[in-house]
Amino acid sequence: MEPTDAHLSLALTDDQIERIAAGLIEQHGPSLSRTQFNDAALGVFENVPGLEAISEREVSRLLATVWRVYGELAMRRSST
Repeated sequence: MEPTDAHLSLALTDDQIERIAAGLIEQHGPSLSRTQFNDAALGVFENVPGLEAISEREVSRLLATVWRVYGELAMRRSST
């Protein structure tokens, strides 16, 4: 997975991004709509130290990154 501006600026590693996405799959399943995903992810972000103070633009970038990884993990899990 390529690093993105979103998690570089937030000092989140690829592993942390993947753990957030995997946790969302575990808690909410692999077929959330984008709106459902955003709501669930924002709830997770509230509990991650440092993410409570990021800008709206950074939140949007982070949501996009985690959404992409969520989709990749969901596809992998459905094919096994």
